[in-house]
Amino acid sequence: GPGSLYISFVSVKYLGSVSSPRRNATYRFDTDPPITESWIYTTQSAINSDQKIVWAFIDRLRSAKSLVVRVSDFNYAEYTNIIDVTGAAPDLDKVIATCGAIRDAK
Repeated sequence: GPGSLYISFVSVKYLGSVSSPRRNATYRFDTDPPITESWIYTTQSAINSDQKIVWAFIDRLRSAKSLVVRVSDFNYAEYTNIIDVTGAAPDLDKVIATCGAIRDAK
């Protein structure tokens, strides 16, 4: 909703949905332990709008150098990407300002 942000991992692969649109997505910053959460899947993305998770993700992304993301398709085949996120903080600030995001948005 207004004043909130969400995370979306977009895939060139068809992820599809199954009877339940929720499946696990796993990500890891640098050498941190991986984090696995239940995300909402669409045809080509995995989305999380839980503001507590989103802001923790943004806070960690600010200082990270790499982000490893693993999502699965409707047959549970896994796809992993490694993303260079060095220097992301200024761009994150622009997104937050443009969206009018408020840390405690519900």
